[in-house]
Amino acid sequence: EGQGGEGAGHLTLTRNEGSDGFNFLYVPTQATGASVQRFENMGRMGISTGAIGYEDVQVPARYLVGKEGRGFSCAMEGFQSARTFVAAACIGAAERALEMGMAYIRERKVFGQPLGKFEGIQFELADQWSLVEAVKWQCRRAAWMLDAYAWKGDRSHRSEIDRAVASVKLMAPQVAFDTIRKVMMWYAP
Repeated sequence: EGQGGEGAGHLTLTRNEGSDGFNFLYVPTQATGASVQRFENMGRMGISTGAIGYEDVQVPARYLVGKEGRGFSCAMEGFQSARTFVAAACIGAAERALEMGMAYIRERKVFGQPLGKFEGIQFELADQWSLVEAVKWQCRRAAWMLDAYAWKGDRSHRSEIDRAVASVKLMAPQVAFDTIRKVMMWYAP
């Protein structure tokens, strides 16, 4: 299922009438009253974005996902996976930047020797490699916890999972940004 509206259907969070809860519903794309508009973006070519509209849409009760009134909790659990995936993507970008940077500093000659022979570059490389490795293990731990507990319905580790996921989502983008920025500096003339 793409995020731009294409596909068989969508998961939608709806407010329950007369209660404080929310429901999570599956709504087929072709449901009467459902409309989809795909956005054309610069960048983000690997994922589509769009808008989904509903006007007097009705779906059968069997399309309820999870328990009635627990839709918000269900959506938040989905965000845990998404946050972990974002962290993993950042780690992949940082690793690729390091690979490209290491290849470059082996070949680029400065004062008659490879750029990678200079101590300052070696320190930066060691620092960034260590940070990326640390965040990678942090991400693996969060993913393992989601797999071992959350996706199997075990709620006893909820706060520990929340902390692990929040921590890696906080750290991975910053480590990736810093790593990519430093590698780009190696390419400076």
